[in-house]
Order: sequence, then C-alpha cells, then structure tokens
Amino acid sequence: MKERIKLKKGKQKELIESVKVKFKFTWKNLARKLKCNEHYLLHELRNEKRTLSTDNYKKLCRLLGKNFDQFIEKKLEENWGQVKGGKSIKNRKNLFQPKKPKMLCCNKSEKLAEIIGIMIGDGSIYTNPKKSIYQVNIAGNLKDECDYMLKHVKPLFEETFKIKMNVKKTKNAIYIWKQSKDLVFTLNNLCIPTGNKKINKIKIPDWIMKNEKFIKACLRGIFDTDGCLYPKNKTHTYPTVWFSSSIPSLQKSIAEACARLELKLSNWRASRNDAYLRTKEDVFKFFKMVSFNNRKHLIRWKMFNKAPVV
Repeated sequence: MKERIKLKKGKQKELIESVKVKFKFTWKNLARKLKCNEHYLLHELRNEKRTLSTDNYKKLCRLLGKNFDQFIEKKLEENWGQVKGGKSIKNRKNLFQPKKPKMLCCNKSEKLAEIIGIMIGDGSIYTNPKKSIYQVNIAGNLKDECDYMLKHVKPLFEETFKIKMNVKKTKNAIYIWKQSKDLVFTLNNLCIPTGNKKINKIKIPDWIMKNEKFIKACLRGIFDTDGCLYPKNKTHTYPTVWFSSSIPSLQKSIAEACARLELKLSNWRASRNDAYLRTKEDVFKFFKMVSFNNRKHLIRWKMFNKAPVV
C-alpha cells in the first residue's frame, strides 16, 4: 500500500523550496518533475496543507542530494485523509441521531413496586415521538392529597430514579410530572404501558406477583392513589378497604394479589366497578400488612377506629 510522508512543521516547505532554488526551477517546471498540478504544488504541498507522496518525497531528496528522513514524523496510508474525513462525517451524523434511552433503575425493590402501584392507580404516560414528547404524570386531588403528592410521591420518584420531578397545580388538582424519555423507557420495561390503560390491559406485573413484599408495596401504591376507606354500610360502621377499577385485567390481578396475602376480596361489582375486603379481620390485616402512605386514608382510619396514626 502506498504511503504519504508527514515531515516536521516547516521541513516540507524547506525541502520543496531548496530544490526549486538549487535548479532555478519555475513552479511550473518543478510541478512537471513531480507530476502534479502547479497550483497544488505551490499552495497545497508548499504550504504543508497536504503531505508528500513517498515517490515525490524520494524524488525531492534525490534532486537536493540530501536526506530528510530525520524529520519524518509519520508515514500515513494513501487514503488516510478519506478515512479521517469518513470518521468525521460519521461523528457528525451521530450527533443528530437520537440517543438510545436507558433504564434509570434496574434493581427490583419495594419502593419500585410501590411506584408501579402509584402509576397503576393515578399515573399516566403520554408520548409523541414526532414532537419529542415523553411525559409521565401522576395526578392527585389538590384539596386532600397535596401533602401525599409533595412529601411522598415526589421524593419517592426522585430517590428511586435519581431525577428531579416537576409539580403543577390547577384549581382542583396537583400533578407530579416529568418530561423524560429515559423515565418512560424505564416504566415501559417495568410493565407500565404508554397510553390507555384499559386498551393496554394493564395489570400488576408478574415480577411483583412473585414476591410477597412487592405485592404489599404495590397494593399500597394502588390503594393510596385509587382506593378509599369507608364503612361497609350503615350497620357495619367499621372502616372498609375499597378498590375501584373499570379495567378487567387490573380487577383480576388485584383479586389475585389479595388472595396471595390471604385477604378475602369481594367480587367486583359491574355496576360500580368496585370491590372491598369482606371482614373486619381482613381490613385490620390489610392495615397491618400493607398500611397507607396517603394521609387522607390515615386520617380516616384514625377517625373510624380512634387508633393512633402510624
């Protein structure tokens, strides 16, 4: 393979001009000797914008009667400039290619399971790739869930995913949200789909259903965001844990999760899309095993039972 000779700065110009002076060549005559264009010799080679081919380097040294090998810095392949240019073009192209999203959290944990429960309850994911929109939202009632959203949900997401969540308040609602392709990618990979939950048949993910601690944490997240605590009826005034969902796949997985914890959940009522824990024992068992992080539930629990909030 042909090589090109890169001399130390100033030496290529010295070599060319020395040959020209020795033989009193015109630039045109010297260009003929080197079999190259006069403009190329005068402006490119002489000004060291281009390196010398091995043949022309040897020819110049022979004409001058002096060896410049001691000034050689590198011997380059003939197409080195094309290779360099190709790499440069490739690097420029890479600048405009979208970065591949990454997982923000790979280790399964109770905190992560609770986040999944929160997303199942009042979370949503909206994406519009054409407009580079990748948004995660968690909605809450401004009146009685502000404390829960700001002091629990926001820190929980930030600590788990190492990102800064945003807050938005409207007349009646509070939102914890984040524009992040990585967060969307992470939640998608943890089985929280983008778009309509019912159409996508959302359910408690299998990785949670395999671990009792994860089940408890996930149910806590679901109940805190989408459950309620009310008496069963006028006769039974003790507090009852109610779940609400119109998504058949989610109804089924909540029932299965409760069964795994040996909690007796009623059948889902089609008219109201709800189900409840049947006995007082199961309600207190749920409070002991799962508990709540949403203060509005804790206040109700205390009110109904006159028990200390834990």
